[in-house]
Amino acid sequence: MMPTEKQRVLVIDDLQDAADSMKMLLEIEGFETRAAYSGSVALGIAAEFKPSVIVCDIGLPKMDGHAIARQLRSDPAFASATLIALTGWGAAEEIQRTKESGFDFHLVKPIDSEALVALLASIGPQ
Repeated sequence: MMPTEKQRVLVIDDLQDAADSMKMLLEIEGFETRAAYSGSVALGIAAEFKPSVIVCDIGLPKMDGHAIARQLRSDPAFASATLIALTGWGAAEEIQRTKESGFDFHLVKPIDSEALVALLASIGPQ
């Protein structure tokens, strides 16, 4: 399912292979993507790249995904961006915590790549 307009997606994961694999998958599906392996780098890339969707691992060192989401949500430039939490934690309290941090969706690893692509296509370009 190819998007009609290229959607910009930022993938944030401290596991470089995981981030790069997701980036490549999304590029094959027609998305314009960037990858970041830490919170501080991700915020810099987001400011320059202006993604409409950010897929962010929660368990990052130093600045976790919750801190990244709160910082992005405090910036008017990302008010309409879609934030997708990607985590190994799927308990109800974790899902609630991601919502409170500003995430729109909560996906549990291992991620189903077809489901992710379908979710991104349903969001559409912003």
